[in-house]
Amino acid sequence: ETQDFFDSLDKEGLEEENIEVDIFGYVRGKEKISKDYRNRRNYTCEKCSVRPKRHLHRRWWHTHHIDGNKTNNALDNLKCYCIVCHSNVDARHKENFSKGAISRQIEHFKKEYQGELKRLNNPYV
Repeated sequence: ETQDFFDSLDKEGLEEENIEVDIFGYVRGKEKISKDYRNRRNYTCEKCSVRPKRHLHRRWWHTHHIDGNKTNNALDNLKCYCIVCHSNVDARHKENFSKGAISRQIEHFKKEYQGELKRLNNPYV
């Protein structure tokens, strides 16, 4: 099943550029790229401006690929979003974030940051 998913990914041009991707389409080293980008943005959501209260909470800040191409890590294709803003980017994100553990993380985040999100006029609370 995993191999079928990987085979269905659009890998056109990847061989030419010799880009290694995982089964989800992310490039090798994506964690470092993502963390470095979020650090550049001081873990501040580029949509609602909420920031983590504690270091441990940084897990609720994500790096979003604007064009949906997970191999395009150009700075102008990335955004630092809190988990709530990231989960509401479009219908695909809403669906992906509505299931399993990630949906529970959103609820924990909303509970912890409800006051800040309201103060910042986050449209998703």
